[in-house]
Amino acid sequence: MFKREDFLGYFEQISRLERQMIENVDELLRLVAGGEARSVLEGIKADEVRHLAMALDVEKRFGSGEREK
Repeated sequence: MFKREDFLGYFEQISRLERQMIENVDELLRLVAGGEARSVLEGIKADEVRHLAMALDVEKRFGSGEREK
């Protein structure tokens, strides 16, 4: 059975991964001038930004700032 702390830890981990993915896509976007590849990368970045917002929303809604010991 998952504890609240486990649940919140999972979404904190997801948030960190989503931030890293956004940074990675930004690096790729700096290398790609245009065309279909850029369009695909921009779509991926938009998805990652949306995913991060969802993970942060879960943390905000279910996190009280104090984790179980």
